Formats: sequence, C-alpha cells, structure tokens
Amino acid sequence: MSIKVVGELLLRERGAFLDVLHIYDDNKAYLPPEYRKEHLRAVVYAKLLGWVSLDRFVLNWKEKTSQVGQMICDHFVDNPATFLCMGFRGRKGKKDVRMMTSNIYEVLRLGRKLTLLGMCSVVVYKEPNVQQLPMGRPAKFLVSMSLNKAASKAFLDALRLSKPGDEIHLIYVTFFTEDQESEHVQILRDRYSHFFEGLGDGDHHVLQKFHDRHIEFHIVPQHKGELIPQTVAGFAESIEADFVVVGTNALRVDRGKEPLGSASMQICMEAHCAFVCFL
Repeated sequence: MSIKVVGELLLRERGAFLDVLHIYDDNKAYLPPEYRKEHLRAVVYAKLLGWVSLDRFVLNWKEKTSQVGQMICDHFVDNPATFLCMGFRGRKGKKDVRMMTSNIYEVLRLGRKLTLLGMCSVVVYKEPNVQQLPMGRPAKFLVSMSLNKAASKAFLDALRLSKPGDEIHLIYVTFFTEDQESEHVQILRDRYSHFFEGLGDGDHHVLQKFHDRHIEFHIVPQHKGELIPQTVAGFAESIEADFVVVGTNALRVDRGKEPLGSASMQICMEAHCAFVCFL
C-alpha cells in the first residue's frame, strides 16, 4: 500500500528519489507465491517504472542475516533518507490497530542509537484499504504541538508531505485545570504565528511555496479521565485525520530511556490513521 502513496509523491516531487528495501528469508519456503522475493520485486519494479524513470529509484533486495529492524536501520545509516515508509501490518495482519509489528518497534527503538536522529522521519501506514488513503482528494494532517524542537520538525514534516489544498491542524492539549490563555499557551501561539506569517510572506521563499495549505491552530482542553494521547487521538478521529504527525521525546533517550514510552509514541499507538514520527 505504501508504495502507491510514495509513487504519488514521486510524481509530485520531481527531485525525489526512492530507495525500496526488502529483506527476505529463504528459509520461509511456505510463503505463497505473491509474498516471495521474485514476485515482489517484479511487481514493485513494474509499478515504479509506470510512474517514473529508472534513474529515480533503486531496489535493494537483501537476505536476512540478523534482526530485520536492525538491518533496516543499518541500511538507512549507509543510505540516508528524509522519510522512511513502512506498513503497520505484516503478512498475517493485526487484530488491534494499537499493536505494533516488531519491525516498526525496532526501527523506532534503534533509530536514535544508530544516529538516524535528525536525519529521518518514519511514516507508518495503518489503513489496509488503499481506497481510504488521501489520493485524489485533500489530505488532513494533525500535528501534536509543544515547545520542543521535535514538535517544530513535526510541523515542517507535515508541510513537506502535504500538497496544495491539504489541511494541517495543529493541536496543543492543555490540562483540564490549566488556563487556556496561560503564559505557556501564549508562547506557543507566538512561536507558530511566525510560521503562519512566513507562509503568506512573498519574501520568505522557503515557506511561501506552502501558502496554499489550510492551517488551523487548536487549543484543546484535556478531557477529565483521559490521558493527553487519548485526547489527541480522539480529536484526530473527530476531524477524520489521514495522518498524525509527532516528534519523539529526545530527552528521554538522553536519559537512557526508550523513546516508545513517550506521549508522542502513545499518540501513534492510539491513533487509527497513519502516523509520521520524527526519530
């Protein structure tokens, strides 16, 4: 599924290049023909060649020699990427959309340790039905905001992935006891007002090309009895968001903790749509 979305991105971004990585295991002789390496390579090659020229993509089929998550990270350390796209479900599928496949878990866990931090964001597609993806219609992005740098990068990721006419909703969740016009909230408003001014400023050439996106800023009080990730996920569902965009909590990793325990990762787990996570 993600290959179709990436194909649309390649058509829109003329300077983009695609590196397709598939790690296969020859010991799995029981796999049906459609999941075997030769068939997958032929299908992906044919689809991409129908969209772009040969010089805009490369296929890397590698035999499994260690943990798949480790091999994925190693590959993209040697071949840096701006976005790493993965599917949420494996061949057997997942019954609970809040459960992660081991490969995604390992990539998110190892990303910082393998110096991917600051180099790459992971795009994970949860929706198994291609017809539900935002192709041929405006997409809706929901960005979870805070004052840290990772949240700012999340907003820039949403801009980069969006196309003209798309909606980008910025959300900041306040504690249910917090004043919605507190000093902290005002600082956040002021910071992103500069981004909005840049979008309409003809002298700011980098941001000006994104002026045709519809951007809204939301201050949402935390619902009593809910955690902040649940409030964000509920808002995403209410606006029928296609993507939830977050930044990981880098400070947790600096203290020796796993990034997956952060509120950002809990938002990704709770959300029923695709998510974009800055490593």
